[in-house]
Amino acid sequence: MEITLNNNPYKLPEDQEYTVLALVKDKFPDSQKGVAVAIENEVLPREEWINRTLNANDKVHIFRAIQGG
Repeated sequence: MEITLNNNPYKLPEDQEYTVLALVKDKFPDSQKGVAVAIENEVLPREEWINRTLNANDKVHIFRAIQGG
């Protein structure tokens, strides 16, 4: 299955349901602090990550807060 992740094609496993939480953990294995996720330009609350299954062709953006000025 393929989604769009941060404007790039991204392949997910075909043989299982894949949640937003699983995707975030794959991209940020050490810590998910400061991470936000939007699907189809709508921010998904963190408490929904565990239950939201990704679908083919979903447009997902993952943002991570960084320090700077």
